[in-house]
Amino acid sequence: MGTTKSRSRKRLFWVFVLLVSGGLYALAPTMAQTTEAVEPPAEDDDKTTACPEEPSLGFTNEEVAETGLSLELLCVVYDTYLLRSDPPSPNESPDLLRRVLQRGPYQNLSNEQYQRVMEEAVRLWPQSHYAHQGLAEALLGSGDSADKRRAADEFLKAADIGFEQGKVLYVIEIQLPQLLAELGDKENLDRYYKQMFKLQPEGEDRYGGYLAYAQALARLGDEQAEVYFQKAIAVGPKGVSTAYELYARYLLEHRKAQAVLDLLPPDLQTWPDMHRAVLLSVRCQALEQLGRASKAAQECQQARDLAPPAPREPSPSGRPGGRVSTREPFAPVESGLL
Repeated sequence: MGTTKSRSRKRLFWVFVLLVSGGLYALAPTMAQTTEAVEPPAEDDDKTTACPEEPSLGFTNEEVAETGLSLELLCVVYDTYLLRSDPPSPNESPDLLRRVLQRGPYQNLSNEQYQRVMEEAVRLWPQSHYAHQGLAEALLGSGDSADKRRAADEFLKAADIGFEQGKVLYVIEIQLPQLLAELGDKENLDRYYKQMFKLQPEGEDRYGGYLAYAQALARLGDEQAEVYFQKAIAVGPKGVSTAYELYARYLLEHRKAQAVLDLLPPDLQTWPDMHRAVLLSVRCQALEQLGRASKAAQECQQARDLAPPAPREPSPSGRPGGRVSTREPFAPVESGLL
């Protein structure tokens, strides 16, 4: 009897075990799904590693893909004028751009050391406009007047590489024209702008080029300057007075006072106050040149009234809140106000 009861208990035990095991087996997929659902999400795979030179800076794969650059290249040019104005192609060397931007091991070099670094860059990357542009800037930074010719030649090489790629290079557009004018190199100046204007459509895109060309020609004493000042005014953005001011000052230098008054009629109300102050000051000088002293004084005073107030003088105690300057507001000067 006892044996029978014992066997019955064992049978019941194994039946229970089998039932439980079968239930667990049946529930296994559901449990697995539940486990999957509640697992913490994996780390964001879209985040790239941080920039090696600036560990606090990182980019997502999507951001890197948008630029078309490698992460290393993007880290070098991020938040620099190169990315904004002259973005590199994906095959540019990060080391070359570190040299151009004077980053990493190329920081804190003397002018002589930096020049050697960029001369090596031209040997290593002769087909990159960045190398020639960087060497030109290093040569200009030497302060040696004999290096200016070499700098101009390197800028021209960089510009030609840009033109071959269908690009007008921003940094060169700013520096090269006045350097060529200073050197008296009209031949290369004309060639540079001829190539530039082939790439730029007629209209506002040529405003900066026309104006810079006019200034360089004026420095060379070439009468064609007047033609390009007029072209700049014709295509200039509405509300921008720079071309008017520079052309008017050119006319004043050439004793063409009446042409200034024709260019800048007395009704300048459509210009913002700051622009009017500048343009009235130029009219004032033209009137003085014509001997119309009374009218000149009137327009000079209007220019002063529109000019910004004088800044506060430093406090004698060195603390903020010192006495206010008693000087009159600035009269227009060459840089914008007389």
